[in-house]
Amino acid sequence: GTQYILEGNYDSARGCTVFARYLEQCTAVELKQTQALVNWGKICEANIPLDIHTLVKFFRRRIPCRCLDKKYEQVKGFKKLGHCYNPECSIPLGKVERGKTFYCSR
Repeated sequence: GTQYILEGNYDSARGCTVFARYLEQCTAVELKQTQALVNWGKICEANIPLDIHTLVKFFRRRIPCRCLDKKYEQVKGFKKLGHCYNPECSIPLGKVERGKTFYCSR
């Protein structure tokens, strides 16, 4: 995923992120038993196309090198986006600033 970000291929990086989030959630439920259920919201949130900030931050925190530091500086001013899971939501595509979502949507 890191190489995809450096190449500007955010769609492929998102695919890696979704897979990594899924594995993290399964590990937390099955192996570590630190949570009762898989948090599908976290997995789906990794696939929001406009949220480059969270995508870069995700990989930056999980790699031992500093190759994403420059990219993170470029995107850290971008708003973090979330998704409203209310089917009657009036916001286009349910894409909202993450800080404005309720806990049940995070």
